[in-house]
Amino acid sequence: MNEVPRWLRAVEPEGLADYVPQGQAARLLPPELARLLPGPGRGAAAVKAREIFEVFAARGIRYVLESTASQPGGQAISTIDQVLGQPRMGTCLDVSLAYASACLDAGLHPIVVVVDSRRGGPSHALVVVWLDGSWPRPVEEYPLVGVVYAAPPVLTTGDPLLSRVRRTVDGDGGFLAIDVTSATWVRGASGPSHDWAQAVARGAAMLTAEDSGWTWGVGIDVGTARHTRPAVPNAESHPREERVLTPPYQEGVDESRPLAVLGARSGVVPFYAREELDQLMEWAQAPTGTDSPMAWAVLTGSGGSGKTHLAAELAHRLEAQGWFTGFLPKSAEIPEGDLRWLARVVQPVLVVVDYVEESRTEQVAALVRELRHRESPTRIVLTARSTGGDGGWLDRVRHGAAEFAPQLGEPGRVELPLRHPTAGALFRRAATRFAALPGRSKSPLLAPPENPRWTTLDVVLQAWLATTGMAVLPESRDALYDEVLEREFRYWGETARKHGLLELSESLLAATGATLTLLGPVPTRVQQVLARVPEWSSPSVMRDTFAMVVTTLLSGDGSEEGLAIRPDPVGERLVLREFGPGGRYAGAFGECLPHVPLADARIAAPDAPAEVVATAIAEGAESAHVCEVLTRAAEQDQGVAETLANQALQARPHLWVSAFEIALSQGGPFVPALEALAQQPDTPLPAEELAAEIPPGHGALRGLALACAEALARRPEESDGTDLARRAQRHNLLAVRLGEVGDRAGALTAIDEAVTAYRGLAEANPAAFTPDLAMALNNQATLRSEVGDRAGALTAIDEAVTLYRALVKANPAAFTPDLAMALNNQATMRSEVGDRAGALTAIDEAVTLRRALAEANPAAFTPDLAASLNNQATLRSEVGDRAGALTAID
Repeated sequence: MNEVPRWLRAVEPEGLADYVPQGQAARLLPPELARLLPGPGRGAAAVKAREIFEVFAARGIRYVLESTASQPGGQAISTIDQVLGQPRMGTCLDVSLAYASACLDAGLHPIVVVVDSRRGGPSHALVVVWLDGSWPRPVEEYPLVGVVYAAPPVLTTGDPLLSRVRRTVDGDGGFLAIDVTSATWVRGASGPSHDWAQAVARGAAMLTAEDSGWTWGVGIDVGTARHTRPAVPNAESHPREERVLTPPYQEGVDESRPLAVLGARSGVVPFYAREELDQLMEWAQAPTGTDSPMAWAVLTGSGGSGKTHLAAELAHRLEAQGWFTGFLPKSAEIPEGDLRWLARVVQPVLVVVDYVEESRTEQVAALVRELRHRESPTRIVLTARSTGGDGGWLDRVRHGAAEFAPQLGEPGRVELPLRHPTAGALFRRAATRFAALPGRSKSPLLAPPENPRWTTLDVVLQAWLATTGMAVLPESRDALYDEVLEREFRYWGETARKHGLLELSESLLAATGATLTLLGPVPTRVQQVLARVPEWSSPSVMRDTFAMVVTTLLSGDGSEEGLAIRPDPVGERLVLREFGPGGRYAGAFGECLPHVPLADARIAAPDAPAEVVATAIAEGAESAHVCEVLTRAAEQDQGVAETLANQALQARPHLWVSAFEIALSQGGPFVPALEALAQQPDTPLPAEELAAEIPPGHGALRGLALACAEALARRPEESDGTDLARRAQRHNLLAVRLGEVGDRAGALTAIDEAVTAYRGLAEANPAAFTPDLAMALNNQATLRSEVGDRAGALTAIDEAVTLYRALVKANPAAFTPDLAMALNNQATMRSEVGDRAGALTAIDEAVTLRRALAEANPAAFTPDLAASLNNQATLRSEVGDRAGALTAID
């Protein structure tokens, strides 16, 4: 459990001082602010208090309401690293504790005071600072005695403390009362809510003005407490300036660059209301109804339908309500320290994982593992173009999440239509916003041309073109994207000329953009990638200059991915157009692809030159990007995408690693390309490895799985004494794969051979091969049933059950699940031959076994139990036991 610090005001009020550490504030600030913090040396206390306040005001801390992780009598505390580091937000109490911490470092003596509302509202916290001495100091010099003050204290001089509080920064008195929340920023502001003078006046008024609406609640003298109570050791913090989650919307977009303003997270394109946002807001804010406050949802839709923009708007709106939100960076590994830090954030958290289908299942599993015990609401939104079908990325994510958090259950599902439901209104609103950009003008057009294939992005692109003065807008998607690309490359050419370059042809700029989009390089790799374009193949000052120009242009889109033309559908159109059949650079496609196998990056020798290793890793990432781009592009033209995928694997066979990974997750154009590669006599594909990795029943890779199984079955027998066992195993696998593609007769032939082989092996070595024989008999029964041989199926399943019973006696933990499966199948097959009583006996035993298994391991066995209960309900209904059937189905 991620322990959230709590202040038990009624039980141990003095414990509040434990959350005021020393020596932390400067470490959590950027250097330019850290050096402005005063130290413990000489200096007027009032000046030091002001300097600390001004540093806090410059930090951009957001004020939020008390977390839902708080419990009656126990307020959750956001520690100083969360206030000054990330997520840089806190309640009035959190900010006051952080300010008190900086006071101790500066040699100031702070008191944290909580004032209660006279009207029954929430309490408020401020900091009172002693001005007539320093901390630490001889105890006898300090005019207060004690740590906890349930009422305004009296000084050792006999004066009430409140009488010595300055009403203004220049007033009389030995104490300053500071409303530190005056230094916090409201969302969207460019500065703090109040200045130093107002902070002091507000603090004094809350304590001393009779009509302020506040009354003293409790005061904790942090300076005095620190002599006897050590601060709680600071847990792992996140002092870096980089956010663990990237903000929902990008800041500082270059509004003069065409495509920069069209990005989903640019913050320029206005979000137009849609019911899916209301649905997601309601989901995010609703109680989970489980032991864990975590919930997750999957947001799917075609490229350009608005998934990323919708997720960004959801995060943006929740952030305004005090949540810590953002997108998980798309990197191979998220540092465990970052996720552990995220788990400690007191405020509610929303994490968006964009393009989750692109091999990000391990990231999601790591998220669930680290965040599963958070006490505040935790939401994870996964966006993807599709779920990947049976055996695809969603099945893999479900399995990975269930391993760590079985209580998480099924994700919520939101599927976006191709186009925004009020496309006309979206067009007009976007056009109004774009008209305010440099060089744009108001358009008289009220809607784009009619086209049932327009996506939400297409409507926005049409609105952008309408403000450039176009009187007639494109009527097809290809024409629309080509028009936008032409204007983008025109801007590239103008920018290049400003840097002294000669006129660059539109075709060269398009080839450059297509190559960068295909490979998605990091900025340091742009030179190497440009060299793959024929016109840029020779080193030159011109190429160096243009590499710098294009890196600057493409680095401004706020993406965590490599450099590419975005929005993605526009970049994908460019790749298909330039490299596809008949494209201007079709002949150069193979040379543009990565040269270094991804495996080289994984097995690089420890003593290999750093440059070699770095190149291998970079080209490995570019290999993955090639496969991702071509898979996405299939939405626009399946045929061209499949052609390019096949050409990619033929030109660079090592790409199969990335191609297989993405095909396994979501299918796509590399599926037929991989099948074709598997059929080649000199195929680089490791048939045995792939045959084992492709899950049974995979929706997209059944053909590849069968090709691998057939290749294995054709291999000559080994002479090392294991040939019979290998042959049995391979024919069993072949039977399964043939059955998946509907070749029942071929599957039955293969499984019969496997059973015969395993029977001979089990007779010679029962301990080693009886489990394999039982498994093969179970498969044989299923296949015989499918071809109508019910008697043969029953004979096979009865033998399998008998074998599994003997195995369970010897090793219950290992074989009870297999026995339950076989009994479930036996029940079905006995029912098929009319033996309803025998079927009911078998299914009842299967339910009993699976119920016990599910109680011990819900994540693994609950689906099996549900299937058996459904089968039991059917069989009980067949024998007229309606009550029993209803009990089972319920």
